[in-house]
Amino acid sequence: MPGQTACAYRSDVPTFVVLAHEHPTQVARLAARLAPHPVGVHVNARTDITPFVDAARSLDHVSFLPDDRRCQVNWAGFVAILAIKALYGWALPITEPDDHVVLLSGSDYPLSSVAAFAGFLRRSPHRQHLRWFAVADGTPRHRSFVERRHYRDVKVFPRAPRHSLPAKVNEVVHRSMSHASRLWPPPVVPDGIVLSRGSPWSALTADCVADLLARATPDVDRFFAHTFCPDEMYLHSLVASGPFATQNAAGGAEPCPGPDVADMSNFHHIHRSLDKWYTIADQAELEASSQWFFRKVRPPSSNALLDHLDARDARDACDARDARDACDARDA
Repeated sequence: MPGQTACAYRSDVPTFVVLAHEHPTQVARLAARLAPHPVGVHVNARTDITPFVDAARSLDHVSFLPDDRRCQVNWAGFVAILAIKALYGWALPITEPDDHVVLLSGSDYPLSSVAAFAGFLRRSPHRQHLRWFAVADGTPRHRSFVERRHYRDVKVFPRAPRHSLPAKVNEVVHRSMSHASRLWPPPVVPDGIVLSRGSPWSALTADCVADLLARATPDVDRFFAHTFCPDEMYLHSLVASGPFATQNAAGGAEPCPGPDVADMSNFHHIHRSLDKWYTIADQAELEASSQWFFRKVRPPSSNALLDHLDARDARDACDARDARDACDARDA
C-alpha cells in the first residue's frame, strides 16, 4: 500500500534513510544496492508516492514513511529538516545505539561495495561522520544565511515547476521578504547552540541522533525555520553543541574551506558546482575518488555509468568469495 511503513525486522548495520522527490526507478535502484540493510524513504509530499512504492515493491528491506509523516519539502527551506527528523524517528527503534543511521538523497549512489562501507563504519576510530565549520568563521555569505531571516517555505505558487514563471514569482517574494526583514532586530541564536555548517549527507550513531532530537527544542526550530539552507546547519549545530561534538574525524570544527559545502563532504564525491549529473563520461573521475558515495545521478543519462559500477561491484564480490573459498580449501 502506498505510504505503508513496515518495521517488522531487526536492524542490520547500518540503517539508511533517504530523502527523495523525483526519479522513482532511480530511488529503487539505490535502495536495491543498499540491501540487505533497512532503508527508510521519505518522498516529498508534493510528489505522488505511488510510482516510488511500485518501483520498490520487490524490495522487502525498504519502507516508505506514511502520508501523515510526509512533508512538502522546499529547496533551501526548513521543511527539509522536518522530513529528516521524521526519517530519524523511523530509524531509531530499529537501530542499536552504537550503530549508524546514514542519511542519503535519492540522487546518491555507492561508489564502492556497501558491505565495505558498513565495515568502514564499524571499524572507524571516529563514530560520527559529520564535518562542520563554525558559521562565525565562515564567509560573509555563510553568515548572511543566519544573520537575516529567510522565507523559503513561503510559496505563492506551491506547486510551481522549477524555472517556470510562477517559480520566479516565488523567488521574488522570498528575496523581498528577506530584504525587508533587515528592518527588524537580527535573529537571536538559542542559548547553547554553536552555529555550524557542512554537508548534510552523513552517518551518525543512533545515540547521537537521539541526543540531537532531544535537544531540538521549539526555540531551536523557530530559529532555523528562517535560515537559508538549514539542512546544511541544523544537524551540525546540534551535534557541535552537544556531548558528541568531539567524536568526528577532526575532533570538532574545522577551518572554513571556502564558499562551497562540497569541500566539507563526509563520504561523498560531489562536483563543486553542486548541480552536475554524472554520466559514463565521468567514469575516470569517479574511479579516482576515495569516497564511498557520489551524487548526483538520474535516469536515463546515468544508467550506463551505474551499470558499470554495479558490474564492477559484482566482480569484486565474486573475487572476494573466490579468495575465501581458496583459503578455506587450503586450510581444510
